[in-house]
Amino acid sequence: MKGGRTRSGTIAVALLFVGTTSAASFDCTKARTKIEKVICSTPALSKADDAMAIAYRKAMATATPNEQNDLKQDQLS
Repeated sequence: MKGGRTRSGTIAVALLFVGTTSAASFDCTKARTKIEKVICSTPALSKADDAMAIAYRKAMATATPNEQNDLKQDQLS
């Protein structure tokens, strides 16, 4: 039983570490700006960033070329 708890604890710590080092839209190990660092260090913001990245990819996949250009321009402004 003790080995199972240790393994579970190790997995939980690993998942916490993974959750704070990656966001869907960028690599948190390369975060440079204050905003990127805050997103990476705040689980709720990281989760929201993941959701936005997924929504953006879905929108781009179903958009016409003109709509894709508009989406890209919106990201830059």
